[in-house]
Amino acid sequence: MINARVSKKSDDLLVSLCDNELIGREVNNSVISEDFYGEVLSEDEIIELLSEATVINALGEDSVALVEEVKGDLNKVMIDGLVHVEWFLLKQ
Repeated sequence: MINARVSKKSDDLLVSLCDNELIGREVNNSVISEDFYGEVLSEDEIIELLSEATVINALGEDSVALVEEVKGDLNKVMIDGLVHVEWFLLKQ
């Protein structure tokens, strides 16, 4: 299961994803919260959001794998042992 939160501002759609089992875990002196990462959505709902997103923030193996499924290979970083990616659509 993956939690997702969507924020829209002007022409930008930010999608933040996090593996549900990470909610409540402390990372870098901060707690991963449902307030930040939103509610659990279906994989189909998330894939649709990712296809429209202009900015993506994803934390956890399942979340990152789903982003890669939609957007292709990404450069990943590790934060306290958790995989993390950020993806941006560059506009002209």
